[in-house]
Amino acid sequence: MITERNKHKIEQWIKEVPSHRGRRALRGCMAIFMNDDVANTFKGIVFGANTTNISMPAASTTAISITGAMTGSVLSMVGASWATGFGAGAIYITRTIASQAASSVIERRDITATITGGNYLMGSYNTYTTGASFGATGFIIGHYSKITVAHLLQESYAVRGQVCITGAQPGNTSNQHIGVFGAVEISAVALASADTGGCYGVLGTTNLAVGGTADQPLLAGYFDSNPLANITGLTCAVRARMQGYTDYGLDILCQTTNNVAGIRILTTDSAVLDVGIEFSHASGHITNAMEFTAGTSGLDCLFANAAITAVNTSHALQIDIEGTPHYIPVFSDLSWGS
Repeated sequence: MITERNKHKIEQWIKEVPSHRGRRALRGCMAIFMNDDVANTFKGIVFGANTTNISMPAASTTAISITGAMTGSVLSMVGASWATGFGAGAIYITRTIASQAASSVIERRDITATITGGNYLMGSYNTYTTGASFGATGFIIGHYSKITVAHLLQESYAVRGQVCITGAQPGNTSNQHIGVFGAVEISAVALASADTGGCYGVLGTTNLAVGGTADQPLLAGYFDSNPLANITGLTCAVRARMQGYTDYGLDILCQTTNNVAGIRILTTDSAVLDVGIEFSHASGHITNAMEFTAGTSGLDCLFANAAITAVNTSHALQIDIEGTPHYIPVFSDLSWGS
């Protein structure tokens, strides 16, 4: 939009051209770019093939400002193509930020919205679909963030999500509020993965190179629950919900001898834990508290031994009490000692 003040400045500048033909040519150029339907506005500009169509080398407060109401997308790249490889992109930003005592944000969004009728507000809506086979070594990554910490830094988050509920939610209307959501869906198709493959709704991994050290916990997954009020609903750090054909609620796959225990329950800060493991049922049944595979004495936790003299038992359960093995006899029926 050209204001009357700017229009006057342009006319003054044109008048300073000494040649009548030059002044006439400049006014003709301005007429070409001015919109005939809407006064004091420019027509759409179409650029030809160039290395750079728009260059803004000079410092300015805002390089591009769009304040008008668009009937379509504010920025549309339908059918556009760009260079391949990791050194280019539909939007490419590269810069080295010099030392400064201030925060720096690469992309900033600040939106306040009122959406009704069961519709959505989405910060980013991305859909990616294979057009043909990628082959046995192809990848699709919807969002990839990499942080390289080569200098002193207090904390780093490759991805961080947060939901802040500051307004009361009426009963039986508000449903789920999730900081990070991961899901995998398999249609009615055959999925034959490699021996090392699998499908995971959420995957967390940690790796430590030989020679690396860490004096605090190195955890592939960490859940911190800290409700400061005793609410009516259940609170827990982790919940495993089993539906359909779910084999295990928790599956610990041990592939190393450098370990201490499969599950540890540790109290700190003078905390008192009433029950280490609780077995309960609102409906249905828990048939067996535990299941063991019989093994060898001294090597496996449950083993057969002819030296056991208790009636109706030939197996013992081995436990560790402060580094010393102890044994609990396991009875084959309820006729203990008879």
